[in-house]
Amino acid sequence: MLRFLFRDIPYRIHIRRRLILTSLALVGLGAAGAQLVDSARNPFTDPQALLALLWVWGAVLVLNAVIFPAGWIDALLGSLALAILIVPSPLFLDDLAEASKGAQPMSPLAALLSAMAIWYALFCVLVLVFCKLGSKIKMGQRRQQDSFRSTLPPEALRRALSVSPNLDNGVRRCGPVDWTGWFPVSFTAVEPDPDGFRLSENTHRYKARIVRDEAVYKLVEYQMEIEGRTSTGRVEEWFEPDGTGTSYRMQETHDHFDLPTALSYWLCDFGADHTRALLDAARGRASPAIFTKPQRTATTSLARLFSWRRAPT
Repeated sequence: MLRFLFRDIPYRIHIRRRLILTSLALVGLGAAGAQLVDSARNPFTDPQALLALLWVWGAVLVLNAVIFPAGWIDALLGSLALAILIVPSPLFLDDLAEASKGAQPMSPLAALLSAMAIWYALFCVLVLVFCKLGSKIKMGQRRQQDSFRSTLPPEALRRALSVSPNLDNGVRRCGPVDWTGWFPVSFTAVEPDPDGFRLSENTHRYKARIVRDEAVYKLVEYQMEIEGRTSTGRVEEWFEPDGTGTSYRMQETHDHFDLPTALSYWLCDFGADHTRALLDAARGRASPAIFTKPQRTATTSLARLFSWRRAPT
């Protein structure tokens, strides 16, 4: 429990900092849009009202990052849905106030539940559109870079981060080289399955081959099958001794990102999280890395709650 409080919670908030701030900015833009619709009736013209909105929604985003760290789509599109509803709010808040005073007044609870239902319906539409259309927007050739200093010596850091034949580092498993020079690489993730949203282990596979392997430099090519096509990439790594540790640089070039993948990689800092998992495994210690945790989200948990009684087919 102490480890979760003092290690996992700060780590999850830090690694999801871009997601939290971007989602909060969307809600702020919604309030600004309401100002353009009708500045006289915009409830968020009052700085205290705007600050309260941002504090409450910020708390929701932080709570989501702590409890459902894999739920980046929930946070981003939930914020977008809220922003869209805030923009026309000056037009219907007066009508809502009149309804609460009418012959059959609407209670504050009924108004809140109605607003939540509208928000959730809009959120579901946004998720559907984003996932369906976003996956069709390919980002083409992309380059990812990373650099840091580690206290591990070069050879230990190489074993921790780089793929090599017959190497199992506790996170990633590499098989033997075949006659073409390629070797299989796999890792396991606990993810919701599409039938009933139960959490189950899924093994992801690709293949790699070492093109160059020198004292401080390594070049690896890899291939993976994505939606019926073969995606290719290459990873260049530098392991330079630096006093009592190693200066590490990495440059990856690939063509397998679509729009949601590219957004999530930056918003969720997936590269740093994956590296943390590998480094912790190399040191033989438990890791707070989200990559190693069950990929549970608020949406899939809710879907599972309403589908667990379904009879098997």
